[in-house]
Amino acid sequence: MYVCVACFPMTAFIVGKKSKKKIAYRINGEKFVLYDYYQPVKKLGQGAYAVVMYVAIFTLSFVLVSPLFLLFHDTGMYICMDVCNTHREAVDTRTGQKVAIKKNKDVFGALSDAKRILREIKLLLHFNHENIISLLGVIPPDTYEQDDFKEVYLIMPRMETTLSRIIRSKQVLTEKHRQYFVYQLLRGLKYMHDAGVWHRDLKPENILVNGSDCRLKITDFGLARGVSKDSNVDAKLTEYVTNIQSQKKKRYRAPEVICSSRQYDEKVDLWSAGCIMAELYYRKPLFRGTNHIDQINLIFSYRGVPDDIEWIKTSDAKKWVGRMQRKPKQDLSKLLPDICPEAAELLDQLLELDPTKRPSAAGAMRHAWLKPMYREKDEHRPVEVFDLSFEFERQINTLFGVRHMMYEELITFSKNHKDKNKQT
Repeated sequence: MYVCVACFPMTAFIVGKKSKKKIAYRINGEKFVLYDYYQPVKKLGQGAYAVVMYVAIFTLSFVLVSPLFLLFHDTGMYICMDVCNTHREAVDTRTGQKVAIKKNKDVFGALSDAKRILREIKLLLHFNHENIISLLGVIPPDTYEQDDFKEVYLIMPRMETTLSRIIRSKQVLTEKHRQYFVYQLLRGLKYMHDAGVWHRDLKPENILVNGSDCRLKITDFGLARGVSKDSNVDAKLTEYVTNIQSQKKKRYRAPEVICSSRQYDEKVDLWSAGCIMAELYYRKPLFRGTNHIDQINLIFSYRGVPDDIEWIKTSDAKKWVGRMQRKPKQDLSKLLPDICPEAAELLDQLLELDPTKRPSAAGAMRHAWLKPMYREKDEHRPVEVFDLSFEFERQINTLFGVRHMMYEELITFSKNHKDKNKQT
C-alpha cells in the first residue's frame, strides 16, 4: 500500500462569487494551493532543476496475470523527483479519479526555464494520444496574480510506475511484453513526429507505465522542440546540446548529436528507442559511457567504426573518426542472448549509426517483429502539426512577455476545459 502524507489545510478562500474555492495545504514544508475538489493523498517527490527521475524506496512486486498484463503491488512509498518541480498525488473528489499534480516552482527565475515550461505546457495542450501524457487540467493564477505569479500547477493522469523501474526489477519480461512496450513507444513517436515535434530526451525514466494493463505514456517534454523544415532551427537545437552535456545520463543520446552538434533530426528519438529496446533484454543500459568521448567510443565498440562517415557533419569529429581503425559491428544476438532474430533485425536498424538509414517510427512499427501488435489505423490517424509561431514572437524574449503568454495559455485552457465539461 502507499504511505500517505497527512495534509493540513492552511487557508481557504473564495475569489469572487462564482470562482472556484482554493485551499492552501502545507505538506512537509511545501505549500500547495489547489481547488477544493482535489484532495491530496501523498507526496510523490521533488528536486531542483528540470529533468524527471523516479526513485523507488520500496519493494515492487509483480504478478503476471496474462502474457501481456502485469499487476503491481506497492509495499512502501514511491518518490518521483523532478527538478524545480514538486509532485503530489491527489484525488478528484468529483470523479474519484487519482491524479498527479505537478507544481512548477520559481517558474520565472530564469528566462530559459520560463521558455521551457511554456513550451512544455503548449505541447501538453496540443497532444492528444494514448501513448503521450495528457493534461487533465490546470490551476491558473487568479486575476490579481497575473503580473507576479511564480508557480504553475498542472493536473495529469496518475501513472503507477516507470519503464525504468520495470527493467530494473526481477520480473521476467516475455517477448509479448517487449513487443507491446516497443510498439506503444513507436506509436507515440510516430504521432509526435507527424506533429513536427522531437522529444530529444527519451529514456526509460521518461516513460510512465500502468501496471494493470502495461500501457505506457511518454512524458517529460522539457527538452522537446517543435520544428519546421522551412525555418532555421539551428539556434533552437543548441540548448539541447548544452543541457544534455550537463546531465549524468547520456546513455540514450544518438551518435549524430555527439558527432554533428546541432545538425540532426527526429531520428535521434529512434536511436533512443533502440537503446530502450535493447535494455528490455539486457536489463541495464547498453551504452554506459562516462562522458561524451567514452560514450561514442563505446557506441563504435558495439556498432563498429563505419567506412561511410558522411553522416558526421562536424569537420573535427569527422577527422577524428576517420583516423580510427575500421572495425565491424558486433552481433546483437551474442550481446543479447535472449533476443530472437526478428527482434535483433529491428534493433540493428534502430541502432544504425547513419541516421539517414535509420527507420522512421512508422517504418519501425511495420517491422515483422511487431506484426502481432500492428494496426493500420495507428499509422493513419489525423495529426495536427504543432504551431511553433510563438517561438518567434518578440515577447518570448522577456520574462514579462513569457509570463503574459503563460497566463493566457492557462486561462484559455481552463475556460475551454470548463466549457467542454459542461457540454458533456
